[in-house]
Amino acid sequence: MNYRKLNSFSNLFFVFLVFVGLIYTVFLFKLFLDTSPGLVMLLIFLMDAIRYGYSMVSIQSLGVLLVSSLISITTQVLIYRYIKALLMTLKIVGGTRHFTKSLELVSIKDKIVTFSSSSIRAFTSGLLHPRIHLPKNLKETNSSLEVKAIMLHEKQHTLAFDPFKSWVVGGIKEILPGFPFKKWIFGHYDVLVELTADAYAEKILNKRLPIISALYKQYEGSGKNIIPAVGFSNSQSERIHILVGKERVKIKGPLVVSSVVVMTLFVGTLLTRNKDLFYSCPHLDSCILNVIAQKTSNFGVSEIEAAQSVLGSHQ
Repeated sequence: MNYRKLNSFSNLFFVFLVFVGLIYTVFLFKLFLDTSPGLVMLLIFLMDAIRYGYSMVSIQSLGVLLVSSLISITTQVLIYRYIKALLMTLKIVGGTRHFTKSLELVSIKDKIVTFSSSSIRAFTSGLLHPRIHLPKNLKETNSSLEVKAIMLHEKQHTLAFDPFKSWVVGGIKEILPGFPFKKWIFGHYDVLVELTADAYAEKILNKRLPIISALYKQYEGSGKNIIPAVGFSNSQSERIHILVGKERVKIKGPLVVSSVVVMTLFVGTLLTRNKDLFYSCPHLDSCILNVIAQKTSNFGVSEIEAAQSVLGSHQ
């Protein structure tokens, strides 16, 4: 495997996915701002119709008003999901930090932490200062070349700041709504990150067999994977198939699909600039104040005149 090529594509894929997340964020909140006036005015008209007894059918822009309101409600649901996913992503950091502190440490040397456990596999964690975590019994279950392959694999994760990147990509995956090929795209990113680390180990060792044999042992054994840590056993099945030559590394497909997603979101963001698509009220603040004033004022304006004034200003 070509380490430089895989590393370049891995970084490019990361940039693509971050770009998808940024465009979706802009698109979502811009859509919320553009459609909120329609929902507010629909509520105002509805309250006035109930209070003054007129039919909302008489509102000329009722169709656009309803469409804007429906989109606004959908957008608010997506924003709620977005915020919830964002909070869960931030919570993961604290959970991982708490887990690493709970490990029974044997030694700490430079960026390598050795811990005592028979159920947890080798992994790298730390967003800004990544460290390699190795179980004490690693040498008991693996040959010296396999241990070196695992350490080199994890070293690549520290050099590329993969725990941080995986955490960011995982957050983007959670905030995005479901769409075709979503799981496939993000799954391929995870595989590409791991294959890049495998290629680094193969480049240093000039051998692929120790990586494959170590993976098989991890595959057959039991253990836990920690997020946002990246472990040697991540994406085992896909990596083994590629390392033994049963499958090829898929790079162009995921990048093409990601590009389509980026373009779709970009076009959608541009379309929201067309003000004719949604209901707009140039004096929305006045209408809201009008409703409040009608509820609190005791001046001599009849209810029918008040209703007609609100209707007349929007027809």
